[in-house]
Amino acid sequence: MASKVQAMQDQVDQWAERIERTTSPSSSSMVVQYVAPTLQERLRSLRERFGRCTMQIELGQRKVDELVEKTRLRRLYMDHGSELFMEKREHLEGMAREVEGKRQDVLALQRHIRHHRLHLTSRLADIYPIERAPTIQTIYTIRGQCLPNSQYSGYEQEKIGTALGFTAHLIRLMSLFLDVPLRFPLYLRSSQSVVEDPLIPEDATTERFFPLSGMGQDKGRFDYAVLLLNKDVELLLRSQGMAVVDIRKTLPNLLRCVEALARESRANQRHVP
Repeated sequence: MASKVQAMQDQVDQWAERIERTTSPSSSSMVVQYVAPTLQERLRSLRERFGRCTMQIELGQRKVDELVEKTRLRRLYMDHGSELFMEKREHLEGMAREVEGKRQDVLALQRHIRHHRLHLTSRLADIYPIERAPTIQTIYTIRGQCLPNSQYSGYEQEKIGTALGFTAHLIRLMSLFLDVPLRFPLYLRSSQSVVEDPLIPEDATTERFFPLSGMGQDKGRFDYAVLLLNKDVELLLRSQGMAVVDIRKTLPNLLRCVEALARESRANQRHVP
């Protein structure tokens, strides 16, 4: 644009010089009469074009200045944004390191809690030892009280109630130590313990509490109570990642759970102070 304006400026200067020579006193009057108007018109046209070009240049220059200023402001904004980004990034990286440290602390705490839970649960084997009956190898005892696998015909019901009371207490303690809420709550009353079925509505005509003793009780309600007790045993095993093959084997299933937790507790002693 500047070169174009300069070229037009040169043309205007040339035409102005020619007009001055043509209209000088030394020029013939005939030349002045026929040529001077044409030259003046040409000079006027060139000056108009020059003026328009100058206005375009000024307008273009203002636009260029505006773009330069916008570019400068954008660069400032970008630089400021880049600084903020770096600050936030450093802050986030610091927070990520802090979170990772907290996560490791939480994992360490969870390992300690797990270790102590296992230790407490494994000690229950000393309070409520479960062993095979000396006479029948398929039957187990708890604290010396025989408890068959959900079939109690032919056994003294008072002793069965005592064994079920021991079993209910053991299940309740294991659920507390392992932090596993029982689906069917147990209410400990020694040989007269009961189990609740919360699935039965409170306003129902059917009683929600079922006795874990066969003495003087309806056999159907007693059998249902044993079933709910075995369901709690199943819940404990599944909470520790163990499957249940036969839900009716109350004491064998409990023993398998206690022994597995005791093995894990001994293994963890090498890693947890």
